[in-house]
Amino acid sequence: MPFEQGHALIIGIADYPFVPPLPSVVLNDAKAIANVLQRPDRAGYLPSNMRLLLNEQATRQGILDSLQWLADTTTPEDTAVVYFSGHGHFVTEGPDAGNYLITYDTKVEALRRTALPSTAFTDALRRIRTRKLIVLLDACHSGGAADVKRLDRSAVKSALSQDAYEELRRGAGRIILASSRPNEFSYVAPAASNSLFTQCLLEALDGEAEQDGDGYIRVFEVVAYVFREVPRRHPFQHPVFKVDMMDENFALALFRGGEKGVAKAVAPLRAEDLLRLASLLPLADTADQVAIRDFIASRLSLDEMELMCADVRAALEQAGYRVPLDLETVGARGVSKQLAAQRLVEYLNRRGLLPFLVQHLSAHFQFRAA
Repeated sequence: MPFEQGHALIIGIADYPFVPPLPSVVLNDAKAIANVLQRPDRAGYLPSNMRLLLNEQATRQGILDSLQWLADTTTPEDTAVVYFSGHGHFVTEGPDAGNYLITYDTKVEALRRTALPSTAFTDALRRIRTRKLIVLLDACHSGGAADVKRLDRSAVKSALSQDAYEELRRGAGRIILASSRPNEFSYVAPAASNSLFTQCLLEALDGEAEQDGDGYIRVFEVVAYVFREVPRRHPFQHPVFKVDMMDENFALALFRGGEKGVAKAVAPLRAEDLLRLASLLPLADTADQVAIRDFIASRLSLDEMELMCADVRAALEQAGYRVPLDLETVGARGVSKQLAAQRLVEYLNRRGLLPFLVQHLSAHFQFRAA
């Protein structure tokens, strides 16, 4: 039986005519998601319940019209997926300040009029009546930090801000899963057919995430799989997860055409489990960083800091993060204790790994965060 209650809007934009283009892998991502969703032996969505917008089809109006189509064709009991692969963008100041999805016809000089503001995107999502909606955002693609594709404009950052993610998730039964934090990039491995985030999504929808053995892939199983696999494969990329009023681990797709799998020896995932997962590895604010830095500088010598780096590195490796960590790597060799501690804290915080250092300090030196 097909997954008749499944509806999807898939968007991929790479060949932007008015802003820097993105790698062709972006189109591969969108096509691959659409393909796995409508395969009868995989997710089982009906082709008539899906729309795929690529490049020139994904104008601002084209996306808004398709979101309205999704609202018109879904019931409160249906499952809806919205996937976007392309440029994300937020402006920090000036008349265009705000968050945007960059559509095919976006022009930087007319950003507010030609891009899709997150406010308009949120309004369109609110018209979709289902309480089973997941929005997947794979924005700000890159093959590496030196190959980042940015829009050439001052006071601009890539991807969307945390405020935008919070705004988008407001609505009963709505989940937002984004490829990376606002200060990170969505990576593409050399010669890879898909971006890292989308590759993990594809694996989850292919059946790797299924746990219950009930013939369905459930939404929290997919989120948990992506949350685990993306940073394990690239320690500088962490997905963002937001949820609002979600009381059901709803079926997102069929498991390999409805095949009954073998239940895995793990406890069922609940909404509170995913909320806790979403709070892992937070970036520390300036006050917290200063407190950690001052504690280290007051308690440890430079030699002891080096030993601490080795212990934290071992803990990171055990958790699946292979990150070089010693005083030379962080730029703290031959400097004062205060500066060494500052650079160590900043190095780990930029990578979202500061909680590992805090855990070490708490266990060995009774450090207590405020």
